[in-house]
Amino acid sequence: MTVSDFDLQELGQNEARGEVEDALASIERAVMEEIESKAYRVPTFEVLKQLLVAGNVLAYVTKDKLRVFRLDRYVVERDPAGNLKELIVKETVSPFTLDDELLKELGLDLDKEEDQKDLDVFTVVKRTRTNYSIHQEVKGFVIEDSKGSYPLDKLPWLPLRLITIDGEDYGRSYVEEYIGDLISMKV
Repeated sequence: MTVSDFDLQELGQNEARGEVEDALASIERAVMEEIESKAYRVPTFEVLKQLLVAGNVLAYVTKDKLRVFRLDRYVVERDPAGNLKELIVKETVSPFTLDDELLKELGLDLDKEEDQKDLDVFTVVKRTRTNYSIHQEVKGFVIEDSKGSYPLDKLPWLPLRLITIDGEDYGRSYVEEYIGDLISMKV
């Protein structure tokens, strides 16, 4: 992190450059320590790769971890201003990870081989006037314990886009922006 000469001149404190740069370096170190302590480096790198190549990626950020979902694992709908209206995330889980009550409600018997196949779990996030409502579904069955809501400014699901196009739900990538150049360079 650095401060430009123009910004320092606006502040009228050109001699304070050292103090400002020390403060910025301190902030940078704190951020890097946070990234290292929570093992965010690898998923953050994956987020950047997905944005550059696909133009879109979904990040799920909690206090303890950062999960990354590729574009083939979610769909998103935005309003004309680009605000999130609805998000559906697809995850695949083993039925052995589900609790007994849910298995019973789904009519699954883990002693039967056909009931041991992985299941698709869909997380549905919808914006309301005041918050985001959320729930999960398995085989069309809504999991009651998964129902909840988040304030509009605290949603842990972040559908990111690299290049925003007005009125479109998804973004564009650098690869898409320069595909003509890349193809013409092909030997």
